[in-house]
Amino acid sequence: MLNQKKELRVMNKKLVFSAVAFCTFPLFLNLLSMEQEAKKGSKHEQTLRLLKIISADQDFYNGACFGEVPNDILTTSDDGKIVKHKLQEDTFTVLKKFENKKAFIESDINALYHLVAFSDHAKVIVYDWKSKELVKEFDSLCMAQLISLDPAGKWLAAVVGAKGGKAILSSLGDGSRTVLNANKDFISTLCFDKKGNAIAFASDKGSIKLWDLAKQKLKDGSFQVGNGWVNRLAFSTNDELLAVSTAKKVELINIKNNTIIFTTPCENAACLTFDRKSKYLAIGCQKITQFAEDTFKIDLWNLKKSKKVAEASLEELLLNLEFSSDNKKLLACTPKNIVIYELI
Repeated sequence: MLNQKKELRVMNKKLVFSAVAFCTFPLFLNLLSMEQEAKKGSKHEQTLRLLKIISADQDFYNGACFGEVPNDILTTSDDGKIVKHKLQEDTFTVLKKFENKKAFIESDINALYHLVAFSDHAKVIVYDWKSKELVKEFDSLCMAQLISLDPAGKWLAAVVGAKGGKAILSSLGDGSRTVLNANKDFISTLCFDKKGNAIAFASDKGSIKLWDLAKQKLKDGSFQVGNGWVNRLAFSTNDELLAVSTAKKVELINIKNNTIIFTTPCENAACLTFDRKSKYLAIGCQKITQFAEDTFKIDLWNLKKSKKVAEASLEELLLNLEFSSDNKKLLACTPKNIVIYELI
């Protein structure tokens, strides 16, 4: 009888253990799956941690950058406002509000020289928010699809035409202008180097040429990246590297010896930017689909390792990217939000 009771107790324990195991096994599998997903999510060496989002009110952003200090953010919007935001204090100041009948489509900011350029596709205006003076108004730059201020505060470059076309360089001093694409190539994009010595411009046939700003002539040699449309160009801080985005990829070119350092698949990269030490390249990718939902993301590449080390997803089209002067933050501008990440 005693042995029967012992056997019954052992059987009860086995039944309880089996029941517990049966109930907790799905939970165990779920935790295991979560752990595996976490490992997948942490496959990159670094993280872009979300710090802050600055949302637009009724207007739309068309550009943003860091100010003279990493705590300042400068934004431009389609209603003609220039605003300085203080990240830590969570305050902002409207530096200027232009009254204009048309919405401003394009803009560019030179924080060092306190310059901002606005285009409404009928004209381009350049304003100094520190002196509160209008620097120049260019009525001749009609249908400017892309505008860029040089780092030295002397030049304005624009791609003019319904869908691109001419690359025009205008002096902020005497207002003189030069058409860069004398060979009549159809220009898709352009950008100044970081020291203000040259400007690169790309054609719809994949050719890239450099214009010497001091000598006011084309530099010898050119670069070729396929035979199609070039979306964006960006110089590294030391002006030794040039990032080029096309419809399907981003290439990094060593300018001195005209060699491709690496190529990465990336659909329609709308933004390219290097950090201040030329250690990282941030790429704003967008996948546009006809029937499915569009996707937008930021890829962060370590240039020394030629390796992607971080990424972040976005809900909107990227307008521009920029690193802070201390290399600790990355700014992403979309039409409705300014997203600030910390690189950790």
